[in-house]
Amino acid sequence: MLRICFIGGYAIFLILVIALMAIKVISVLGPGGLGDVAKELADLLFTPERMTFWGIVISGGFVAWLIALLKIAKNAPTWERKWVKTLIIGCIFMSGFFLVLGIVGASVFLLEGFPGEVAAKIAGYMSSPVFMELSFFMIGLTLLFSFNIVRRLFEGEEFVEIEIPKHVLEDLEKDKES
Repeated sequence: MLRICFIGGYAIFLILVIALMAIKVISVLGPGGLGDVAKELADLLFTPERMTFWGIVISGGFVAWLIALLKIAKNAPTWERKWVKTLIIGCIFMSGFFLVLGIVGASVFLLEGFPGEVAAKIAGYMSSPVFMELSFFMIGLTLLFSFNIVRRLFEGEEFVEIEIPKHVLEDLEKDKES
């Protein structure tokens, strides 16, 4: 139950953020077809007052979802809590990336002149397939190495001992002699 609530809630928020960003991006297309509808929606949704409203709604929903997860986690088995803990760490970094991308994207439309152009260039680089995937890969490696370093600090070095049967040791000694 915990996994389903976690993945479902995260997917809903991610889809909502992507849909809002898509409406704004498509509204730039201009007259004709989908551009007209998206322009009307963008004019309705993305005034500064309404952007504040959407930010509060998304943040409030996110906090409510986290509180619900904490309540469900109290009754969940230990293995499921560990599994979700790992997911939460990964999703925090992904959410942080999308939050930065959303702020840069909003800056493109709210800032004028040179700062707006710089924000548009940064948004283009951040959302291009090569840079975004490369940054997720580097974040993943950093997380993996950081987790391993912290784990070693708290748990100490782990050495694996392999039990070798006596007949294998005898065969190895014979091979050394010959």
